[in-house]
Amino acid sequence: MELFGTPFTFADEVAKPVIVGNNMHLTIHPKDVEEATKMFAALKEGGEVFLPPTETFYSPFHASVKDRFGIVWNIIVV
Repeated sequence: MELFGTPFTFADEVAKPVIVGNNMHLTIHPKDVEEATKMFAALKEGGEVFLPPTETFYSPFHASVKDRFGIVWNIIVV
C-alpha cells in the first residue's frame, strides 16, 4: 500500500502475551535515511522505542517504535 507517496506493508507479529494492538505491525519504506530519521522522530514522540535506528545488512536504517496511539511501526529503508 501507499501512504502519502510512501510504500508500507503490514505484518502479523507473535508477541506474548497477545493483547489488543500488539499482533500487527506496520512497516514503512522511506526513500532514504534522512526521510526515515524524520519519520522516526515524529513517531517516537509520546511513544516507545523498541529498536533504535540501526544499520543492517539489508538496510542502512531499520528502527521499530510504538507511536502514542499504540501502533507499532517498523521503518526500513530499502
